[in-house]
Amino acid sequence: MHRKLYKKRPNPNNLRLLQEVVARARQVSLRAKEDKWLEWCATFSQHTSLGQMWRSVRTASGAAPPRPAAHPHPQQEAERLATIFTSRGSSNQLPLHTQLTQQQLRPHRDEAVREAMEVADMTDRPFSLQ
Repeated sequence: MHRKLYKKRPNPNNLRLLQEVVARARQVSLRAKEDKWLEWCATFSQHTSLGQMWRSVRTASGAAPPRPAAHPHPQQEAERLATIFTSRGSSNQLPLHTQLTQQQLRPHRDEAVREAMEVADMTDRPFSLQ
C-alpha cells in the first residue's frame, strides 16, 4: 500500500513511510527466521546421533539426499552382465567359416605381436633434460 502511495505521490514524507514499512517487514521476517532456527536447533540434544545430525544439516542446506544404488547388489549385477557380454562376444558365436579363418590366422598374429613387443619404440626411452 505504501509503495503504491509513494509511486503515485513521490514526496519525502511518503518515502519515509515506505522505508519504515520496509524496515519493519525485514525485522519481522528476520525474527520469524530466527524463531524457526531456534525451533530447529531445539530438536537436537546430546542423544541425537551424528547420522541424524548430518541428515538434518544436509536437508537444511538444501543439498539433495543421497541417492540409493541403482541396483540392490551392484557387484553381483556387474559380474552377471560381464558374463553375458563375454559369452555373447565369444568367437563361438561366429559362423564356422569365420572361426576356422581365425584359427588359421592366430599363429601369424601371435608372431606379429611377439615381434612388435621386441622392437623398442622411441617413446620407451627414459626422459632427459637434453
